Amino acid sequence: MSNAITEKQLSEAQPTERQRRDSEAVSDVPPGWSYNPSSWRQRMPIIAIALVNGALAAYLAACEMGFVRHAWDPLFGTGTDRVLNSSISRAFPVPDAALGAGLYLLEALFSIVGDRRRWKSKPWLALTFGIVIAPLFIVTLVLLVLQPVAVHAWCTLCLIIAAGMLLLVPLALDEVIAAMQFLVQSARDGRPFWETLWGGEESHSDGGDRSADEAESGPFQGFSVPWNLAVCAALGIWLMACPVVLRIRGESSVSCEVTGALIIAIATLACAEPLRPIRFAGVACGIWLLIFSPWTFPAVSPVTYANELLVGIAVILCSAPRGRIRDRFGSWDRYLV
Repeated sequence: MSNAITEKQLSEAQPTERQRRDSEAVSDVPPGWSYNPSSWRQRMPIIAIALVNGALAAYLAACEMGFVRHAWDPLFGTGTDRVLNSSISRAFPVPDAALGAGLYLLEALFSIVGDRRRWKSKPWLALTFGIVIAPLFIVTLVLLVLQPVAVHAWCTLCLIIAAGMLLLVPLALDEVIAAMQFLVQSARDGRPFWETLWGGEESHSDGGDRSADEAESGPFQGFSVPWNLAVCAALGIWLMACPVVLRIRGESSVSCEVTGALIIAIATLACAEPLRPIRFAGVACGIWLLIFSPWTFPAVSPVTYANELLVGIAVILCSAPRGRIRDRFGSWDRYLV
């Protein structure tokens, strides 16, 4: 009798198929994911970085427009003034720092708007954030390269802003992927694409389901720094410093600075676990240093050649390992080779 009662109690305790579907409908976590990319724990670091970058860019804009006579630069002296007054900076119809400040504040606003389920309740918002952040990332990378190549000066605050921008993309990408997966699955289920894009799918929940937030271990889920990517980033920084440290001049210095910036960008993007396969782009940078750079610039010194040879080999070797991936991303997992 006791066994029968126990089996009945166990049967009643197990959720039915309908209950499981209802639970999935109100869940914060996208199907197949190990965490919620739209939770406040995930979005708060993005908001903080965007606000800091916006404040620094606003200060640089004040310097560009003459409200501040000399820009503060603790590392490079007059380097910031030279960058802000360069022909590249003056080529923009409006102060480029002011434009950047506005875009960073817009990114912070995009990150604040919406609830914990906005990857499916407001998919247009997550995709718009990705559309805004991608070109800003490219422009930041180009301006970073142009500082030593065209202006021949460095700007401390510009480097801080660039570092923040490099972090924003891998931190924000997971929510964009979740929104795209939701739209694709909705289209497969026969729902109108545009209606789903703008209207989303409202979950009939009272907001009491916080299992996803409670399960999270920290604000950086979907982001990790394997040792090999850390080494690649360090090698990229070294390459950008080589023209000064090793006194490399001419086109070889441009090669070092551009390649170093690309290696840093690739390593940082690959720290986003959904973007881990992009690390293989570092192999192309290593091959350039190892083979094509010596052919393109044959008059380099033996020290420069040896440096590029060693760095190229190290970048290729460090770009091969995938590193540990802690989280799951639904159907996106198949691309994480």
